[in-house]
Amino acid sequence: MNIREIIKETVILTIAVAITAAAVFFFLVPSHAAVSSISGLAIVLSNFVKLTVSEITFILNMVLLVVGFILFGKEFGVKTVYTSVYFA
Repeated sequence: MNIREIIKETVILTIAVAITAAAVFFFLVPSHAAVSSISGLAIVLSNFVKLTVSEITFILNMVLLVVGFILFGKEFGVKTVYTSVYFA
């Protein structure tokens, strides 16, 4: 991968995470809607534990990150770290 492709992919990932974070913050959290995703699970769990939705999402993403590194390799893991940290 050359630097141009890396920058393009990073911009796309950043925009995608920003849209997802906005949707969760403005629509899913206020309506307490739990969709089938890590964010949905975090919304449900936030009612039972004293953590925010973003903290729970971050923790669950880190667990899945380890699994991703093991199963899918380094490139996938690096992208997951970037998006998980940005999403939280």
